[in-house]
Amino acid sequence: MLIISLTSVPTRFHKIGQTLQSLLNQRVKPDRIILWVPHSYRRFPDWDGTLPELLDGIEVCRTDADLGPATKILAAARA
Repeated sequence: MLIISLTSVPTRFHKIGQTLQSLLNQRVKPDRIILWVPHSYRRFPDWDGTLPELLDGIEVCRTDADLGPATKILAAARA
């Protein structure tokens, strides 16, 4: 099973669709793509909690802690 786990930050949410589409266009198709988004970000305290618009089939999993880039690995390992 091929699972892609990634994170993003609010300032990049407007471009996440391009990245996800590129992952979906790979020759080897992933079984799952999971975007990990914390409920709040240390570096973006004014973020209003609005999630990015995502393509069908992309899963969003929320985490309590903002672990930075490690979230994509640590949160997935915990799950």
